[in-house]
This record gives sequence, structure tokens and C-alpha cells, in this order.
Amino acid sequence: MLKMGSISYKVIVRPLLILFLAGAANAGYELLGSTEPAVRMREAQRLGNELDRESVPYLVELLGDESAGVRVNAAVSLGRLGSEEAVRPLIRALKEDPSPAVRVMAAQALGGFRGESVIEALSEAAGGEDELVGSAAVRALGRSGREEAMEKLIEKAGRSRVSRVREAALDALTEILESEDPDEDTLNSIDRAAGRAARDRNPQVREAADKARSGVERSRERREGQQERGPQR
Repeated sequence: MLKMGSISYKVIVRPLLILFLAGAANAGYELLGSTEPAVRMREAQRLGNELDRESVPYLVELLGDESAGVRVNAAVSLGRLGSEEAVRPLIRALKEDPSPAVRVMAAQALGGFRGESVIEALSEAAGGEDELVGSAAVRALGRSGREEAMEKLIEKAGRSRVSRVREAALDALTEILESEDPDEDTLNSIDRAAGRAARDRNPQVREAADKARSGVERSRERREGQQERGPQR
């Protein structure tokens, strides 16, 4: 990957990006081609706020902008717009962007999408060394196809080397348990992971573990109540 600010980037990528965005003027997006990063940042944010779906191709291109601030706003707006066209570019930004802030926002944006590729990318990011990116990826996992992501969250809650990731995974599991009642095997797995985390040296992880175990108990109580009432007619 060509690094932002490198000579190769300035010679090869930036001119192509400018050429692409020059055509944006005809579509009413001329400010995206501004030479001022602050202007491009504001415009990328505005398009997301206004849910302008026609802007998706231009926002995707801005994920390659030389300004990290522009790339952050482009990722946020693409997450708000929710277009499947943005999934692969956001995954690429999550994996390859040199800015942790951009990777965090790419992870958050991907939390609004479903699919195996999204879950695998977020799980991989959650296993990295950057705490902010990892915790953002775990929280996004909790929002992206909850049944498919549950196994990944349980794994991160019990075995991640990064305390912030363990805490985030436990919080995500607790949130899921507020609205869903997994089967008993899954509840047992969550309980075991939370049990390990309850002995963590980090007090915030221990607190998150206690909340997760409480969530497991509430879920079991709801299931038992439903069984006692019998099937609804």
C-alpha cells in the first residue's frame, strides 16, 4: 500500500484522486475537490448528516485522501449511509490505514453491516495491539450480525491479551443479553469467559465481567419464565 504523504502517493495516487473528484463538480459535489483539507472534512461530514446516498462513490474515494481528518469523516459518513458499496473500502481502511483514528472510525462504521467478511475483519482488528482500534472493533462486532459474532466476542472476552478489548467484549455481550436469549450452551460459554475475567487484575474488566454474569442470569430467568408459561397460542 502506498503511504499517505509519501512521494509515490503524491505522484501517483493524489493526482488520480483529484482527477476523479474534478468530476464531482458536475454532480454537485465540487467542495469535495477543494484544495483545503478543512473544506473537504466539512463536506464529507455534511454528506453523511444529510444521508446523501449519491455521494457514496466520492466518499469512498476520500478514504484515500492525504488528510487523516478527511478520511475519518468519510468513514463516519459511509457508516451512516449504510451502502454495501462501502464495505470493502472500509475493511481496507480498517486493515491498512496508517492512522489509528481512521481505523477506529472504519471499525465503528463496519458495525452497521452484516456478513462474514465484516465479522472476520473486525475480529482480526480486535486481535491487534492497538487498544483503541481493538476495543472499537469488538464493540462493532456486537452490532454486526449478533448471532454470527457471538463466538468471536466470547473468545475476546476470555482470552484477549488487551484489557480494554476484554472489557469491550464483555460489555458487548451484556448488551446483547439485554435483548436476546441465546441457547444454554452459549450462555454457559459466556459465563465461563466472564468467570475468567472476574479474576482479572484490571478492576474495569472485573466490573464488566460481573455485569455479563448478571446478564446471563437474567437471560436464564427469562427462558425459564417462558417455559413455565408454555407456548403462546
